[in-house]
Amino acid sequence: MPDTPAAFAEHYLSLRVTLIPSTPGEPPGTVPVSARNYRNNGHRDTKGSGRAMHRFLAALANRGGVEGLREAGGAISYNGPAGSVQPRPLHDILQPFDGKGSSTLFNDVLKFAALWIARDSHQRARTPTLQDFADAYIGLDCIGFVRAYFLSEFPGSAGTQHASISAFRERGFNKRMSLGEVRQFDVMLPATGNAHIALISSVGNPRRDSRGRVTRIECEFAQSAGEATPRRPHNGIQHGPPAQVTVTPQDGVFHSAHTPDAWHGMNFYAVDGVPVQPVPHSGLGSSG
Repeated sequence: MPDTPAAFAEHYLSLRVTLIPSTPGEPPGTVPVSARNYRNNGHRDTKGSGRAMHRFLAALANRGGVEGLREAGGAISYNGPAGSVQPRPLHDILQPFDGKGSSTLFNDVLKFAALWIARDSHQRARTPTLQDFADAYIGLDCIGFVRAYFLSEFPGSAGTQHASISAFRERGFNKRMSLGEVRQFDVMLPATGNAHIALISSVGNPRRDSRGRVTRIECEFAQSAGEATPRRPHNGIQHGPPAQVTVTPQDGVFHSAHTPDAWHGMNFYAVDGVPVQPVPHSGLGSSG
C-alpha cells in the first residue's frame, strides 16, 4: 500500500541522520533533522546556498582523511563504522540544494554535511548544527515534492515523467470534471498559470445536492509551498488540516476555502497522475 502524500511529507519532516564519525574511534550518533524549508533554484539565493554547495562538494572530493569515505568516478560513498552510504554521484548530491531529491538522498547529504561541519570551523560558525544546515541550504520546491512522491510510491506512473508544472496541464492527464471524481493521490493545479502544484492526500465528507451531485468535499493537501505571506504563514513541506473544496460554475474547476496554506481561496484543477501512460518526458520548464 503506498504512503499517502501526507505520510510521505513526514519522511522529510522527521529525518533521523546517523552521523559518520569524523575521527577514528569516534562512536556514531543519530540526530533528528527536519528538511522543512522550501528551496527553488530559480528564486533568489539569499542564504548563499550556491556558494555553500560548491564548498561542500570540494570538501567531499578531498575526503579529508575520514575513515571509510571514498571518491571514485565522480561519486562519493561511505563504508565505515557508521554503516554505509551507497555511491552518490556529485550531481545527485546537488539535488537537495536545488529543490529536488528523495528523503533517502536528503539523509545521505546530511550525513556528509555533518562531516563538513565537524571538520571546517568556518562552516561550523555559519551552521553549527545539521538543522541549521538544512534550514539554510536544502529543501524541496513544489514540483520536486510531487515528482519525488510519484517516483517513490508509483514508479512508472505518468506522474514520474515530468519535471515541469505545465506538463501536468498540457500532456493529456485525466482531468476530473466533477467534484465526485476527485480522488486521493490526484495532482492539484491552479486554474490559471503554473505558479504551484500539490497533491491530494485524502478525500472525505462529501455533501450532495438534491440531484445527488457532489457539491462539497474535504481534502487534505500535501505540498512544498513557496515564500511565506500574511495569508500563508508557513512555507516549505506541509500537509493538512483538511480544507473545504466546493464546485464552481465551470466544469472541472474547484474552489478551496478555509485552509491556511497556498490554496486558500484559490480555484484549481485536479488531474490523475497515477495511471501508467505513454507520456513523453517534458524536459525542464516551470520548476515550482
